[in-house]
Amino acid sequence: MADSYWAEIKIGGQLKKDLVEALTKILDELCLLGDENNPEDFVGKVMSYEDCEASNGRFKELEEFCETNNLSYVRNTSDYGEYEACISWWTPENSNYTILDKECYQVLRTDTIKEAIEATKTIKSKEDVPIYINDTSILGVYAKYVMENNKLDAMDFLEKRIAELSPTPPELPVFEIIP
Repeated sequence: MADSYWAEIKIGGQLKKDLVEALTKILDELCLLGDENNPEDFVGKVMSYEDCEASNGRFKELEEFCETNNLSYVRNTSDYGEYEACISWWTPENSNYTILDKECYQVLRTDTIKEAIEATKTIKSKEDVPIYINDTSILGVYAKYVMENNKLDAMDFLEKRIAELSPTPPELPVFEIIP
């Protein structure tokens, strides 16, 4: 059985009118509907739902519906037992998952930072760039950085990479129902 703990989801974007009933059904199955929080009540605003007993701190079916229908969302999940709090979001342009510690400070995954450091050690000179320029890993990202900036600056690259790894959630568009 899944653990249940507090989570909140905010949703925005355009939804076709013929999909409103399917969205309402999912919200009803998750026991998120009330007197004044049907999808139609949120037109022109960002939809917002919370559940103090969300399964695994998620809204799995609702999140899948949003992704399938290009609705953007931001989900906040509280910490519970050994699980850390997190902020997760999805937009048609990008998605992210940020882990928060008990004081709600962002926690960076050290494996992604280690990869970036290893890339700066592997590319030792500008002559190494052509070898890695088409690499799909972080090596390719660093090779492109060196080529575009015409400099081998590991610290500058790492600072930018770390900033990219801990972005803030996007501002959501208002919810609209379209024909």
